[in-house]
Amino acid sequence: MNKTFITLIALTIGIIMASAQAVYTDPISNVNYNYNLSSFEAYVSPGSNSGAGSLNAKGDVTILSSFVVEDKEYIVKGIWHDAFKNCQEITSVTIPESVTNIYYNAFKGCTNLSTIELPNSLVELEKNVFEGCKNLTSVKMPESLKVIPEECFYGCSSLTSIQFPSNLEQIGQGAFLDCSELTSIEIPSTVKIIRNYAFSGCYIRNLYISDLTAWFKISFGSGSSNPFHIDEFRRSDNNYRYLYLNGTEVTDLVIPEGIETINSNTIIGLNLNFLTIPSSVKVIRSYAFQECNINNIRYLSTSPIQATEGSLFYGCRIENVHVTSIKWLCELNASMNNSSSDSFSPLNGVNHLFIDGEEITNVIIPEDVKVVCNSAFRGFHGIKTLKISDSVTAIGRSAFRGCYNLTSVVLGNSVTEIRSGAFLSCSNLTDISFNNGLTTIGDGAFGGCKKLSSILLPESLTTIDNQAFWNCESLIEVNMPESVTSIGVDAFLNTSIYESQPEGAYYVGNWCCGYKGEQTEEGEFIVKDGTVGVVELPNVGTISC
Repeated sequence: MNKTFITLIALTIGIIMASAQAVYTDPISNVNYNYNLSSFEAYVSPGSNSGAGSLNAKGDVTILSSFVVEDKEYIVKGIWHDAFKNCQEITSVTIPESVTNIYYNAFKGCTNLSTIELPNSLVELEKNVFEGCKNLTSVKMPESLKVIPEECFYGCSSLTSIQFPSNLEQIGQGAFLDCSELTSIEIPSTVKIIRNYAFSGCYIRNLYISDLTAWFKISFGSGSSNPFHIDEFRRSDNNYRYLYLNGTEVTDLVIPEGIETINSNTIIGLNLNFLTIPSSVKVIRSYAFQECNINNIRYLSTSPIQATEGSLFYGCRIENVHVTSIKWLCELNASMNNSSSDSFSPLNGVNHLFIDGEEITNVIIPEDVKVVCNSAFRGFHGIKTLKISDSVTAIGRSAFRGCYNLTSVVLGNSVTEIRSGAFLSCSNLTDISFNNGLTTIGDGAFGGCKKLSSILLPESLTTIDNQAFWNCESLIEVNMPESVTSIGVDAFLNTSIYESQPEGAYYVGNWCCGYKGEQTEEGEFIVKDGTVGVVELPNVGTISC
């Protein structure tokens, strides 16, 4: 027999011996253990649904730290996947200090499990370990754990208390999904990531933290990753949460100097007297603040803030905003000036604007501003008059949208473009002074300005876009300059001009701006002599004079 063959036989025997497994069943607890004959390590295993085995364990279960078979001791190192899955008669489990790993689904569906003691030796939990343990009421996590994995406590609907390890770094996706009785938690300052849906379906009202800077550095997944996430079905008029910093309730939230980015989903549901945003903040991500009641927001920055699409203060009620200058507000959202989205609003629904402690109701855009950025003053209810300086060339999308107390607007001589929705729903606007040099009035720019009755359009104007003056119910007097070359669909729909004309082609000046009444593709569309332009319309038949 050659040496190579002998070597192969020896290796094969070695591999077989190294992987040799046997099963031991504890006669007291009925728990199965798979043990390795060479490593002397053992793991709790499922056994089978019939006969002895872990799947038939009942009542209070104590897992062995070690056991002896044929004078050899085997150390229990872990609990295998599915080891106690759907063991509905287990009520408590004690795990020894020898255990370092608990694998996926280990206690999944143990519906009567109410108490479990996790050892300090534990270094890893896998996903879904306690999913569906609907009678589990409290858990103390060992200091050795750094990650709570995906859906670890999903559906633990009786869980009222969870004590996190002080060096925890990550809370996984859906980790506490539908833990509906969990109302109070403390998040360690070491946490860096909380993933999507981590606390979805919870009703946490009290959150305790020890380090505000650490909290603002957490990377949150979706909104339901924040413990304060508010599910739609639980929204109400008094749905506030309570944040405690070192045991003291936070009502004046001062974001620490040095924070440069406020991440999405960071602050949800708080009732704040003051929110102070320091000058170090350069970026505010979408939905950073949600469902809060804020009496005062104080911005300390003098430089523009970069913002991402989506409302920064989604669903928030804001009474007062304090800023360093009008120019700063004009440039607050400058990074979004080329966006086609109207969804973004840095501040929306503010009742009062303050600069250096003085309330500003008559806004004058200063000479060093070139563009009033998108949504800059959107929903500022306290503004009554507006004067645009000669340096401004464009008014951004939705810049003054929803300023329902605004009555008067004077444009500077350099404005060439009023972008879409710029003054949409300024329902008390009665006076607008257009400048010569203006070329474009964008989509819906003055839509819903219901008290606007008369406008004088400049001879420089070339384009009136779709629905530009739609739903301006009082609008009856409009001059139409010869310079106009394009008018969009429904630009003057539901105005007094429209309502005062009979069915058929309706006019603003010598422009046919639409058809009043029903019109089909087979019908004849008759326009009058002297018509200089016809709005492009769907379902229009033959056009004739």
